[in-house]
Amino acid sequence: MADQRFRFTRRSFVMGAAASAAAVTGSGLLGASAQEEESETKYAWETPPEPIAEADIAQTIDADVVVVGAGVAGVLAAVAANEAGAKVVILERTDKASGRGGDNSAIDSFKHRELGIELDKHDIVRQLWHWGQGRINMELLYLWANNSGMVLDRIAEMLAEEGMDTYLVVPDRTDDNAAVIDSWPRPESLHGWDYRTETIVEYPTCHRFGSVHTDQSLWINTILTKAIDAGVEAHFLTRAEQLIREEGGRVTGVVASTEDGEYIQFNAAKAVILATGDYGADPEMVAKYTPEKLLPGMVQTGTGDGQKMGMWIGAQMEQLPHCPMSHAFHSFGTDAFLQVNKEGKRFYNEDADTESIANQYYEQGGGWVIVDSSWQEDFPKMGFGFFRQGVVNELVIEEFEAKIEAGRLLTADTVEELAALMEVPAENLQATIDRYNELCYVGEDRDFGKRADRLTPVDEPPYYASFMGPPAGALVVLGGLLTNNKLQALDADGSVIGGLYCAGNTVGRRFKGGYPVICPGLSHGVAWTHGYLAGQWAAEEEV
Repeated sequence: MADQRFRFTRRSFVMGAAASAAAVTGSGLLGASAQEEESETKYAWETPPEPIAEADIAQTIDADVVVVGAGVAGVLAAVAANEAGAKVVILERTDKASGRGGDNSAIDSFKHRELGIELDKHDIVRQLWHWGQGRINMELLYLWANNSGMVLDRIAEMLAEEGMDTYLVVPDRTDDNAAVIDSWPRPESLHGWDYRTETIVEYPTCHRFGSVHTDQSLWINTILTKAIDAGVEAHFLTRAEQLIREEGGRVTGVVASTEDGEYIQFNAAKAVILATGDYGADPEMVAKYTPEKLLPGMVQTGTGDGQKMGMWIGAQMEQLPHCPMSHAFHSFGTDAFLQVNKEGKRFYNEDADTESIANQYYEQGGGWVIVDSSWQEDFPKMGFGFFRQGVVNELVIEEFEAKIEAGRLLTADTVEELAALMEVPAENLQATIDRYNELCYVGEDRDFGKRADRLTPVDEPPYYASFMGPPAGALVVLGGLLTNNKLQALDADGSVIGGLYCAGNTVGRRFKGGYPVICPGLSHGVAWTHGYLAGQWAAEEEV
């Protein structure tokens, strides 16, 4: 039987790619043929590997649920399955659980209830759906909207047992300003800020664990340690290689390799959960699915292991476009100061979100942010949101001076001198600043429509300029496998592949095109919400 385990894998992967496109009621599945036609290049990973011979397997370990990947999705999947009474094994190719960033988005958490914050989840889902060009699976968003508060409360409960607090970070990244942490409504000192009146809406859904400065890796490793103490069996430095599925049947396990090169077969009596992250560190997968982000310079970790293993046994990758996440911040956060391209010309409405800023600078090949000596007075006019400074304090001033010292902020007493330092045409820059100041004086941006209260003239020397290069690649690439609304992977005909669940970045149709920044930490919140639900459902499998 060992020689037949993956025979379906190799044949179905090829045949599925050639099948005619068919819509499947309830799943939104489109056949793989159109996707295959989008790329004539055949990459190495698109040929399923030869089966790992039974004779090469050094050890077999039995479990009810096998979770592949110890990121935020995988760890919460293991926690939920263990709490549901399943025997759980979690595999991780590195030596610990992984997590980046720090923001986590949830609706109706205990923090919201404490502060009397009521959010319209239908409005939020509707906005996210529009960000996704109407092509995302709304049911998957509602899994997050309806369950994220419950899962966040469980995370907070576990962390509180270890002395770690949970914070609601209302839309402001000025973490050292205690007034904006766990405070609602906004204090009067913050000018009556209301997220609903901002140019870019940012809903107050962002939570952090441990402290407002704690990154994901600390709290997720804390929870994994608790899960291990509660009975979850963890195998680190163990990389999943191939799923086990007999032709047309269920997924019954996974074969993994250890650091020493040995193979272990992990049998899953109930289900395998793929939670291996994104594919941004696999150049071939990026070349196929998001070639515009195939650039050097960004630290990537996900190599698409789960997506590839799933496709090798018949699961289907979601249709293009996939969604690369590309945040960008200049020397003044994302504050809406004058910005010019490498020709010294203004090119857009600077009152933009992090994703739009990244895309603009990518298209322009870089550009400059320009302020004058009144920058401290102008900061509070820029509003609040994802990495808008909002207030000027000693830390901000120290960072400003340090950037001048390091050469990251150019300074000059005239526009002509500044243009020479920037290496842009002086006549262009002077004309741009003259025009911009004119718009500021009349109080109307007739060129790009920036709101009047964020028009701040550049007319008081010295002048400062900071270069912002094009973002090099993406932070993460959000493209995954097609699933139903219970996170079960789907075959080429839209039927459920028994025993195979997805969570985190292995789940397709959560995001499309541009990543929505209106709920900071949304990708994390969706990942651990889906992970927790997948763990519960996997543990409930009846075979």
